[in-house]
Amino acid sequence: ATVDMDTIFGVRVPDTHRRNGAGAYRYYLNREETVSVGGGAFTFRNAPVFMPYSGEAKKRIVNAMWLPHVLAGEHAAAHETEAVLDHLFYQAETAPFLARLLIQRLVTSNPSPRYLEAASTAFKTGVYGSGGSARGSGRYGCMEAMLAAILLDREARSLTLDADPGHGAMREPILKVLHVFRAMEVQTEHGDELRTLLGKIGQDLWESPSVFGFYLPSFSPSGP
Repeated sequence: ATVDMDTIFGVRVPDTHRRNGAGAYRYYLNREETVSVGGGAFTFRNAPVFMPYSGEAKKRIVNAMWLPHVLAGEHAAAHETEAVLDHLFYQAETAPFLARLLIQRLVTSNPSPRYLEAASTAFKTGVYGSGGSARGSGRYGCMEAMLAAILLDREARSLTLDADPGHGAMREPILKVLHVFRAMEVQTEHGDELRTLLGKIGQDLWESPSVFGFYLPSFSPSGP
């Protein structure tokens, strides 16, 4: 196959966290495109692109799995989507990012660094525990292992921490209202009665300022 600037190479990267040591394929274009954000404070390499731009020769894939061929139409779109998802899934920041979000929703708003590391490690190794009590598939990205690490961790089960007013998670005002309504089995007449809560509790059910809701993923309430 002809190798040029538009060639994409598939390289299988070993993964020591997997039982068989086999890693995922990483895809690299034969040229480097770097994106700078924050005035150059942060840079990252662009994700692989398979779809040809207007007037550009279609890119080819060269690796052990796929025979060299010209990608076109929906096949190129499918391969590009899969490559971008893998690019994000295997990022080093993915495991701690997911761990923090899940811990904040399920256990406590301010998890300790040790707690985050334990949940992240379970996600990467795919295993939580040892011996007969081990949970997980042993593969990278195992949610069973991560959830077990979150819910069975000492910070999630400690009675001492339960007595600490700085531990745990605070519910948003709108969630408190909804939980009371659910407990009381409230039935609304028109279905839009909750639209008038903004001036009373600071939140309106359908008026969150962003797709993340009323709080950004990085938000953490003040406390220990």
